[in-house]
Amino acid sequence: MLPAFQSYNFPEFVVNCQKRKGTHRLSVSTQANNSYTYPIELIDRTQKVYDHEFSFCMSNIYGKEPKWLQLSEIIEHYKLQGMTHFYFYVFHIDEYSNALLQDYVRTGEATVTHFLERNDRELLHWQIVAFRDCTLRTRHVSKWSLFSDIDERLLMTKYPGTILDYLREVKDDSVAGIQFRQQWIMKTDFPIDEWSPTLRWHNSSAIGPPGHTVKCIVMPEKVLAMWTHRPSMMYPGYHIHELKPEEGLVRHYRDLQMWNWGKTWLKEIVAMGPMSMTDYPAKYQKNLTDAVKTRTKYVYENYHPREE
Repeated sequence: MLPAFQSYNFPEFVVNCQKRKGTHRLSVSTQANNSYTYPIELIDRTQKVYDHEFSFCMSNIYGKEPKWLQLSEIIEHYKLQGMTHFYFYVFHIDEYSNALLQDYVRTGEATVTHFLERNDRELLHWQIVAFRDCTLRTRHVSKWSLFSDIDERLLMTKYPGTILDYLREVKDDSVAGIQFRQQWIMKTDFPIDEWSPTLRWHNSSAIGPPGHTVKCIVMPEKVLAMWTHRPSMMYPGYHIHELKPEEGLVRHYRDLQMWNWGKTWLKEIVAMGPMSMTDYPAKYQKNLTDAVKTRTKYVYENYHPREE
């Protein structure tokens, strides 16, 4: 359909296209004429019909170490909190872990997007691509979306219910999301194939100050652009509600070796207050363990690695 429509990338990695009746496919090029990319299917996400009440947008999966146990734990943890769908972004993943991930796709619980090498960039920059995409992908599809990492577990604390129970009590239409403060759980050894990552570590920092590396659950229709820790842009008239630690927090299982984190940030974290020993809530421990054991047993009893 001509003529071509001139547009711009805003926010990052998002292209605004002109609305034209009858459009089923579209493509993006760098020139008005004599430039062509294979068109992709247009998916209409403008209708407000929520398929999910609470979904998960995870930053991109990368690295050679196996992640099957972490993936199962994070999915089963959030299912206990009322979550019904999971959006994963893959930079690269080992075949054994992918077998588990694809089983959640098979049962309709997960959607997986693979990043293409032709659009390659610095590894850390892929996280923003994932979060920008998931903001749009879940808009009008999921009422609430959590943007987080594989090593973070959001939990309510003194509030007696699940995260979804809390979200259902939010009646203020001006609220675009809720914000959780962080507590860092130190990972000092890495037997991830033998121990439950969520239950393994206990040495915990003080809770970070307001605004420090927080994580958010947002309503995508009220957010224009999502950053790692909070929305970088919201539509006018909305705000983020900040939870007190007595209401909820993030248990962030921090690998001291990754990105040289221990040498770079540990002194700052220790300066926030005394360390203590904390546990994943006892009321969820058995249900989490049972769910992970059942799913991984089902997947890997029938797993056959491919031969070259």
